[in-house]
Order: sequence, then C-alpha cells, then structure tokens
Amino acid sequence: MQLAAIVISLVTTLVGTALAARAALYIFTFVKLGADEPPRARTGEPVQRARTVAKEFFGHTRMTTWGVVGVAHWFVATGFFCLVLTLVTAFGQLFDANFALPIIGHWWPYELFEEVIGLLTTLGIAVLIVIRALSLPGRAGRKSRFAGSIAWQAFFVEYVILGIGICILVLRGLEGRAGGPPTTRPPTRSATRWRCCSRA
Repeated sequence: MQLAAIVISLVTTLVGTALAARAALYIFTFVKLGADEPPRARTGEPVQRARTVAKEFFGHTRMTTWGVVGVAHWFVATGFFCLVLTLVTAFGQLFDANFALPIIGHWWPYELFEEVIGLLTTLGIAVLIVIRALSLPGRAGRKSRFAGSIAWQAFFVEYVILGIGICILVLRGLEGRAGGPPTTRPPTRSATRWRCCSRA
C-alpha cells in the first residue's frame, strides 16, 4: 500500500511538473511576441516592485472590493502561499509516517495556523464554486462575469483546490490521531492499593 502511494504520488508529480513547465513556456513565448522595451524596464526598482507584489497579493486591494468573492479569493490565494509546507510534510510521510518538519513540525502555533488557513481555504473555494455555478452564462447570458470563459477548465482548477484543502484537513486529522493521547489511563492510587492487597 505504501509503495503504491509512493509510485502514484511521484508519477503524478512528474506529470504535473511537465505540464506546468509546458504552460510556463507557452506563456513566456506569448509574452515575447510583444514589442521590445527599454533596458531594465522590467527589472528596475526591485525593492519597490517587491513591495507592490506583496501589497497586491496579501492586501488583495482590487479583489476585496468584490465583497464575498474578494474575501473568499483572498483565503484561497493565501492558502496557496501559506500551505506549501504541508506538501513537503505529505511527501515526507509517504516514506515515513512519523515525518514532521524540523523545528516547527510539532510547534502548536504552526499546527494551529495551518489548520485554520486550510479550513478557510477550503471554505473559500467552496464559496467560489457555488458562485460560479449560479453565475454561468447559460443562466445570465452575456451579463455573467464568466461569459466567454471555458467553464470546465475553471471548475477543474477549483475542484483541484477543493481536493487539496480537504486532503490537508484529513492529513492533519490523521496526524492528530496518530500522535493523540494514549487510549489507556494510568492506574489510580486506589486501584494500585487494591492490587497490592489482593496479591497479599
């Protein structure tokens, strides 16, 4: 069973990495079709660029103006960034069920953090899936914000994210069960005294 899980996980990872590399190459090739820009047009002011990226990613300054959609999307995006180490843990546990990250692996603030973010990410993507299902172009025509998009691709991505969130929560539950409190309690003082008297 463990060998099957290792083989399936590694093969899936290789296939996914190859597909991601192909998509990245396609995007890079497409972007290169644009006109040439002045030197350092895309690399100048690295500090300011880093601040802008952090502000837009963590602040979601535009998405949050969309109300529920923006908040749900913020949790999903944050989950992508904050839950990367759960993937490392999962790979390690393929080979050793007791594997944990060094230093922070059993640090309760980190464990609580990843559980909270994992739960909110799962709830966030579930909300987005429902909103997309209720707003498909077939229902609202061109007024739908999803008009012109390929629905099955979007649903595929959302279901993958939902699956990842559920797997993280299940993994945390299994970790808690494996390292939980013992099923037997230590004998009480009266029980110990009764044993001694019965032997006498």
